[in-house]
Amino acid sequence: MSTPILQLDGVTTNYLTLRGWVRAAENVSFKIERGEAMGLVGESGCGKTTVALSILRILPPGARIRKGQILFDGTDIVPLSNEKMRKDIR
Repeated sequence: MSTPILQLDGVTTNYLTLRGWVRAAENVSFKIERGEAMGLVGESGCGKTTVALSILRILPPGARIRKGQILFDGTDIVPLSNEKMRKDIR
C-alpha cells in the first residue's frame, strides 16, 4: 500500500492565553490518500481552522502544536524548521 499524502496522528494544538494554555484541537487523526478529497466540518469554534493552520504550519503567535505528528508524504513536518520546509517539502 502507498504512503498517504497527508496523515495526522494525535495532533493537539494549543493557544497561549492570559489564563494559560487552551486546547483548540485535541487528538486529531486522519489520513488522505493520493487523489482523495476530504472535508473538515463541525460547529463554529470546534477547531477546523486551527487544524488547517497546523497542517500549513502558519499558526499565529502564541499557538503551538503540542503533541502528535503531521506526515506529508511520509515526512513528519512538525519538527522541521521553516527553512527546511521551504527547501525540502513540495
